[in-house]
Amino acid sequence: MDRTQKQQLVEALQQVLADTVCVVVTHQAGLNVAEVTQLRRQVRSAGAGYRVTKIVEFANRNAKLTIVGGGLAGRQMDAAEVRELASLPSLDELRGKLVGLLQTPGTRLAVVLQATAGQIARVLAAYAERQGEAISSPAG
Repeated sequence: MDRTQKQQLVEALQQVLADTVCVVVTHQAGLNVAEVTQLRRQVRSAGAGYRVTKIVEFANRNAKLTIVGGGLAGRQMDAAEVRELASLPSLDELRGKLVGLLQTPGTRLAVVLQATAGQIARVLAAYAERQGEAISSPAG
């Protein structure tokens, strides 16, 4: 690779990194062709060059790939922070939990109101029944 090609490669990488929110830096030693191919498939299936969840998952199963660190939104992260980030639930999971939390109070309120209305109806029915018995007893 000549100097011009290296310069073009560096410029292309700078553009990619400028448009990237999160970067994970890894060190791989001794990965064979099949392992690298598997890693690339996982990365591609994640829809990116590298995704924290797929890299950490692969690194946990393969000691030959070591997470060195990374960056998120302009902030430098060490390997422990990258692993912590990877353990967070996905955005869809968080949205689901939030919807569940928002629905829970309303559901509980509806159950309480429904139970209260049912109890009031039973009390009124019992009262009406007693009134009916009281009215019919003296006449009987």
